[in-house]
Amino acid sequence: MIPLKHISTNESAGEGDEEEQPKCDPSVNLIDARELTETQQKASKLLRQPEGITGSRKLGKGSVSFWRNCAYEKEGRPFILVEHDVSMDDVGEVLHKEWKLCSPRIVLVLVSNVKPLIGWKNTRKLNNFLKGLVTAANTTNMWIMTHGANIGIVKAVGDALHEETLHRQSLFCHKHPNLSVPIPTPLTVIGVIREDMVDYAEILNELGRVEIENDGNRPEENKYELNPDHSHFIVVKDKSVDKIGGNHFLYRLEQYIADTEELREVELDGDAVMTFDYKFHVEGSEVPVIAILVQGGYDCARIIMQHLKNQLPVMVIQGSGGLADLIAYSYLELKHRTQGRWDPEFVENFLKPEISTKIAENFPRLRENSIARNIFRDRILECTRYSKQGQQTYLTILNIHSHTCDLTNLDENILRALFKSQQSEVTKWYEQMEKDLHLTIDWNSPQVALNEVFAKDLTNKFKVSKEIFEQALLRPDRERFVNLFLNEGFKLHKYLTPKRLRSLFLRVQDQEFFQSVCWEGVLGHGMLVKIGKNFLEEDLNWLIETATGFPKFVCSQELSVNAVGMYTVSPAAAERKALTLLTMWAIFTNRITLAETLWQNSDQPIHLALVISKMCNELKNYTSESGYKLEMKKTRRKFSELAIGVLDISYKEATCRCFDVLSEESPDWSYKTAVELAADAQNRTFLSHPCCQKWLTWLFLGNIRIRELTWGFMKLPQWFKVLMCAFFIFPMYFWVRFKTDSEDCEVLSGDYAIDSDNEKEGESEGLIDRRSQYRTNTTRVGSIIRSREDEKELEQEPSTVVTVTYPPLWRMIYLMWSAPVTKLWTFQVFYMTYLGLFSLAVLWPSCGNYYLDITVCAWTSLMVVETIRRTYRLYRKYSSIPLFLKCCEILLIIAFICLYAMGRIYQLGAFYDPYSGKVLLCLGLLYFYYRLIAIYLPISPTLGPLLYRVRLMVTVDFINFMRMTLLVIISCGVVIHATIYPDYPLTSELFRRTFHRAWFSMFLTPIADLEAQDRCHSLWFYRNSSDTCHVGNYKDYTCPTTGVWPYIFSIQYFILLKLILLTLLYAIFSATASKIQDETDAIWKFQRYQLVVDFANRLRLPAPLSIFSYLAGLGEWIYHGLCCIICRKTSDTTDKPEGGLFGKDLAGLLQDKDYNYWKELAQEYCRYQEEKIRNNDIPKKQMELLTTIAEDVDYEKKVMTQIRGQMRELERMMNQAQVFLEDLKKMSQKDESLQISLHYLARQSPYQGTAVQRFPVPDKYVAWEVLWVEYDPVIYSQHRSQFPVYLHPFVDDDILLLLRSKCAIPVLKWNSLSVNAAGFSIDRQSWILDSDGKSLVYRLNGEGLPVNPLGRTGLRGKGALPRWGPNHYIFVVITRWQKTTLLAKDSNSLEFIALFTADQNHISLPGGFVSGENKFDVVRGLFKSEAESSFPWRSVEDMMQYFESCVTSSKSEESQSGVKCEVVERGYMDDPWNTDHAWREVELWSIHYEKEEEIAEKLQMNLSWRVITEDVFVKLPIGQAMLLQKITELYRPLVL
Repeated sequence: MIPLKHISTNESAGEGDEEEQPKCDPSVNLIDARELTETQQKASKLLRQPEGITGSRKLGKGSVSFWRNCAYEKEGRPFILVEHDVSMDDVGEVLHKEWKLCSPRIVLVLVSNVKPLIGWKNTRKLNNFLKGLVTAANTTNMWIMTHGANIGIVKAVGDALHEETLHRQSLFCHKHPNLSVPIPTPLTVIGVIREDMVDYAEILNELGRVEIENDGNRPEENKYELNPDHSHFIVVKDKSVDKIGGNHFLYRLEQYIADTEELREVELDGDAVMTFDYKFHVEGSEVPVIAILVQGGYDCARIIMQHLKNQLPVMVIQGSGGLADLIAYSYLELKHRTQGRWDPEFVENFLKPEISTKIAENFPRLRENSIARNIFRDRILECTRYSKQGQQTYLTILNIHSHTCDLTNLDENILRALFKSQQSEVTKWYEQMEKDLHLTIDWNSPQVALNEVFAKDLTNKFKVSKEIFEQALLRPDRERFVNLFLNEGFKLHKYLTPKRLRSLFLRVQDQEFFQSVCWEGVLGHGMLVKIGKNFLEEDLNWLIETATGFPKFVCSQELSVNAVGMYTVSPAAAERKALTLLTMWAIFTNRITLAETLWQNSDQPIHLALVISKMCNELKNYTSESGYKLEMKKTRRKFSELAIGVLDISYKEATCRCFDVLSEESPDWSYKTAVELAADAQNRTFLSHPCCQKWLTWLFLGNIRIRELTWGFMKLPQWFKVLMCAFFIFPMYFWVRFKTDSEDCEVLSGDYAIDSDNEKEGESEGLIDRRSQYRTNTTRVGSIIRSREDEKELEQEPSTVVTVTYPPLWRMIYLMWSAPVTKLWTFQVFYMTYLGLFSLAVLWPSCGNYYLDITVCAWTSLMVVETIRRTYRLYRKYSSIPLFLKCCEILLIIAFICLYAMGRIYQLGAFYDPYSGKVLLCLGLLYFYYRLIAIYLPISPTLGPLLYRVRLMVTVDFINFMRMTLLVIISCGVVIHATIYPDYPLTSELFRRTFHRAWFSMFLTPIADLEAQDRCHSLWFYRNSSDTCHVGNYKDYTCPTTGVWPYIFSIQYFILLKLILLTLLYAIFSATASKIQDETDAIWKFQRYQLVVDFANRLRLPAPLSIFSYLAGLGEWIYHGLCCIICRKTSDTTDKPEGGLFGKDLAGLLQDKDYNYWKELAQEYCRYQEEKIRNNDIPKKQMELLTTIAEDVDYEKKVMTQIRGQMRELERMMNQAQVFLEDLKKMSQKDESLQISLHYLARQSPYQGTAVQRFPVPDKYVAWEVLWVEYDPVIYSQHRSQFPVYLHPFVDDDILLLLRSKCAIPVLKWNSLSVNAAGFSIDRQSWILDSDGKSLVYRLNGEGLPVNPLGRTGLRGKGALPRWGPNHYIFVVITRWQKTTLLAKDSNSLEFIALFTADQNHISLPGGFVSGENKFDVVRGLFKSEAESSFPWRSVEDMMQYFESCVTSSKSEESQSGVKCEVVERGYMDDPWNTDHAWREVELWSIHYEKEEEIAEKLQMNLSWRVITEDVFVKLPIGQAMLLQKITELYRPLVL
């Protein structure tokens, strides 16, 4: 609860005020109603508040009911309407008195902007976050505070909590609330929202009950609806100018809750202690407050910053978008770049610009508002700066894109964040650790407790208090804390006083399992009866004795003495007893997981597991609920597997320790061995373990070992050796080895047998543990102790001849006849002798032989006396041996002896009938013969399982078969007899004949009655001859009546009986045999234990020699009674019962180191099982991990794609900058050699006439020989339709497009002259000459395309060029000096013939693309057709002759041509149209007229003379301008 500050305590308030106190849901059940009332009165005095609410005008109250399921909610959600500056005391008063909210264990503030959750893209992570939040809310009493609007993460949280509420309702039964699953603490979700943001704020102002139907938010008007899944609302009237009053109200409310001290526990005057929950409260502790930032916006930055300034921890969900990602980025950048130090230079130069950029990207509204953006940025940086103050860290980042981030464990992350923000107090460190431990128990996070709490105690001085341990013990699902505390050294015997033990049962008295099974079922108490003061000594002891068979197990005085350190036995025994009692308490309350946890810390795990198995086996008999029965069976099986698992591990590693623990008769378990406990629990699986069977074999052999000696082909059976040694004595010297109690006997390893199967004992009896880690000072084998020195001698001297020292002869005879194996065979021999005499007495004619009858009767009497003695010993020692049948057998045998004596020997009265006496003997003989099967044969490993199958077939299958068959036998017997003998009189003979025919038809097939008899022909009956009703055909009713119906009834009977029912019986037998095949062996081994125990408790001499044993026992008793009174008194002081399997010196207790071994072994086995479970869950976890990694990879791919794009852009900019720098360098230096070696125009971007950008190519990467992995240019090839029509036949197909489309690719002949399909000649030879003056052979790339010989151009494809590879062009530059200055050579006016476009804005050089073989056709087309026809051009001379013919000169100048024709350049042309796979090659002719000419008259219309000026180079294509520049430099360098 929240105790309110500044409110005085009213001690004199009446009882009416107590009803107004908050009713927290108690999880502790008190003793009775009177104690509950007193407790509430005491608690109310501590928390007394004045009635009503202060009359502040700043606070209004009401409740809001939302429209759901076609109606308004009956119970509204409370809300208060407050002003932002309201007093927190008034708010706290409402929370306490009106809303009745208990004090929270923690307050979680969910900070988020009132926007849709668009930043959190990963829905699986979002679901994990909601699941973790719900788990945390169910774990402890937590308040969740949100902005309350029905949008974004708050709506998602509300939906998740709504689902949890429905789930809780499904678990709670309103008709039977006491039988329902315990409901966790009610969910408390408080929405704090400003009034101006609520869509229906004017309705809330009416206060009282408000009914609301949500229709939808209005985000454009900043109006939102309340989330209907919140439990409470606080609507704040923010009257501040900048609307920050709501935030200040939230700060003050958080601080008010954080500074509130929790309610301390209230102690009662009686035995019980009342708290409102199972929580131990630390005096002066504060309520922790933590904020979780999801997404977030501009206003959230102020809230987070204020939290960090107030030193409240904040968790940021990185990946949810908005402010959360910005704070995470700032924090991680500062942490990684500057190792967490605040570096002003780094912040100013890098962090601030980056954050500003990200703010502009994520918040479009702040892009133009630089002031708000800078304020937002500075708040983010302030949050980063306040993230760590001193040694405390207040900011925790959870990256949802990391596979290590598990949001389902949100509670552990919250705890770690709280512990990181704690300020260490040197003076109150103990109280602080208790508070932290208490918090981890609340949140059920033992791993956090171990790593964060116990790790702080470097001095190891911290001890877990009894209150904290009790909290972990009582609260559900806190078993891992119990295990943690026990591992940390918590002492149970110091905790478990009689008062606390009784208190533990008081707290669970109303628990359904304990109430119905233990309290009502076992103890027989009524529902209204409460636990009394003598519960421990009376009820609890009776409960434990019923469940385990241990009488007076609990002693209050012993518990009290152990708790104060005055031990009755030893500290280890006291701890063992306390742990056993707590484990029994866990079983009685059906807390199986807690029992398993306590079992892990037991130093007698096998005994305790077997005891728990027996408890479950007994408790299931006291409940009628099938669910409880099934659960008890599972628990019994589980702990049986635990015992077997521990035994199996030890059996494989240290067999001697297994025999030790099986032989131990500890007073902790009423001097019962582990095998006896397993037998009491009917644990067949444990007894079937090889170790237990060897232990039984060792017990069966007693103190003798039968050697295996063979003579050639002959091998004597064991029974023969035993009998020969028992009766003839001397064969013991070579067939038997003896063990004695007083000396250390060597166990030979290969020359004796241990059972009827001649199984080699070998190391099973030697049991020498070879591993040094398990060796002790002496190696024990059951009760056999062998020193280490003797063991070493055996190892060092492997001699084949072993000298054995035999005990005295009388001792040998005594040990031989004391062995159970000897008793088995000797008793069997004498019993068969008895059966022979009995058979002779039965077969003796007439009234028998008097002396023979006396012998048989006396022998039988001695047998029944032995049976009575043995039954009594089994009753005193072994509760698992069934004695009911034995008692019935004793009574039957006594009755038989009495009848036998009176009828055959004394011949008294009614018993003198000789025939009745003969029948009586026959019955007795049958019984004693059948008795042999049950007593002696089951010890055989072959006959034992077979006999069990036979017994099951007879007692189950055959009985069920007869239940069906009797119906057929009776009905058909009556029908058949009625139809064959219809007139047979109703006498006893009638029923005999009916039964006889029907029953013996199972073995015979009587069909004689179905045929007519010859004697009956003369007795035919005529129906009209008599007035009597006669049914049959004959006068004699013994004559069978034949006909159809007797045949029909008989046939159906024989079919049903012989073909169906008997076949069904065989099938049932076969099914039973196959079904119990696996169980038969285990059942036989379990019965073998009973037989071994039976023979171990028999007298050494069988009847009739047992009379000597009785006489010897009587003499010993008289001797001890008269002469050894002191010894008898000494022996009477022990509580150990008589009749044990071991001698007084053989079965001792284990040592402390042995107990430690078994404790470690149990924990090792549990760790193995946990690892096995984890391995079974590996596929599921792997799939989850793969899903998480796939999501991380997708996220990282997106990030890498962005980074790669940015890097490419940066690289492009750098390359472009480098190109620009190189251009400037070229312009400044005019390096001609560089111009020749590298093409420049071919790398200009964009591509000529398009918007296609080239890949920037610096000079150093132009050459193909230079490796450039990042080179990845785009592809561009102009479509054929975009070329002039006359060029369409000469345009190549787009090979790259065909490759991508997987179409057929045309075969082109590279580096050669060829003819295409249309008959046109295509020259694909390069005009570039190599160093030898030959035509250059250009290379082809992997796609079969030519490669530009001058290097990279930044563009793939063939661009706007018609052909792949070389595209041949010829240009003719015809020049002359301007006519006005023709004679003035110093003039720089040079003219050339230019080809003008239609708009006269652009010009070009005469010439063009060479499409065919004759390149001069392009030049010839520049002139008029009349001029072309007069001079056919076939060679260079023809072209030159034509140009010379255009000169007009005088006769004096005919010797001079007047025109200069030369090839200026032939080869690669640096042109913007060039690409990586297509380029221009040019042949440039210079035709210069030095005399007058008349060529202008022969030119086409679009050709004319043009003076070479600067604007000419601008209008020319840049490639042709470079060619013209070369021409002009030949004549007048000053032209440019």
